[in-house]
Amino acid sequence: MALILPTSVGLWTGDVGVVSASSTSKAAEKLRDVVISDERMVSVVRLFLDIVLAITSVVLILSVLLHRAKGGGLSSLFGGGVQSSLSGSSVVEKNLDRITIVVGLVWIIAIVGVGLEIKFS
Repeated sequence: MALILPTSVGLWTGDVGVVSASSTSKAAEKLRDVVISDERMVSVVRLFLDIVLAITSVVLILSVLLHRAKGGGLSSLFGGGVQSSLSGSSVVEKNLDRITIVVGLVWIIAIVGVGLEIKFS
């Protein structure tokens, strides 16, 4: 008895072919292996995004706390309290601003990635 099932090439191209009943189990095993590997890949991506999100959250909190407020912040403990006479803020403060922006962007990308992964899984 012949069944019309996707062949191993047809899984990716959309072509269908005539497959015997004995090769049906082989096709089912290949399909199951593809599904299992996709599930593993999704879990690896989710784990990676969760780790990136946790690390960037902590770094973002610390970088915001290190910023100087009106009277000076925690950044003055690490040499950021010295003001340059030509500019409004020190080099340390400018670098801290850049780091905060970059970490914030990575955090936003990780949040969107986790949201998309949850939506489509």
